[in-house]
Amino acid sequence: VGAPRGCVLCPPARGGRALLEQYAGHVVEQAQVRPRQRVPPRKGIQQRKKIHFTMAVILWLCIVLFYYIVRDESVIAQLLLFAGYTYGPLLGLFLLGIFSKKQIRDGLAPYICVVAPVLSYGITVFCKATFGFDFGFFVLALNGAISALLLWISGVGLPIYQRTSPSESTSKSGK
Repeated sequence: VGAPRGCVLCPPARGGRALLEQYAGHVVEQAQVRPRQRVPPRKGIQQRKKIHFTMAVILWLCIVLFYYIVRDESVIAQLLLFAGYTYGPLLGLFLLGIFSKKQIRDGLAPYICVVAPVLSYGITVFCKATFGFDFGFFVLALNGAISALLLWISGVGLPIYQRTSPSESTSKSGK
């Protein structure tokens, strides 16, 4: 029906479209919270204007904040660098799942996916200060490798996943 609130499905250059997506997501979310509740037309208009104004202020604050944070680089470069930190754990999970049959401790996975970008940032800052080496967009690969390594370490001591056919798995149930 619409994008969930916080999920913007448009290029960053189109602020009006982003605002519309935020508003639509909020309305859909509110409709799911309070289904079939009749709202008088006047109150609905007031609510729509209040939500629209709030979303406009939030979008404006994000733009201003981003302007002051990103002074020396392009916005796209900063966005891709940020994506390197956020998508690294997904890459690590994908790599481990595709290239190994190693089981992991499921309870540790969220913590590892938070710790890996922090470690990646620390390594990036250390390498830049010590060696003058800037990882740039390579931080995605570094972050994915750290995530995969930590996830692999979390599974030490667990048995390797053995695929069984459906007929074998149902016959072992004892029925």
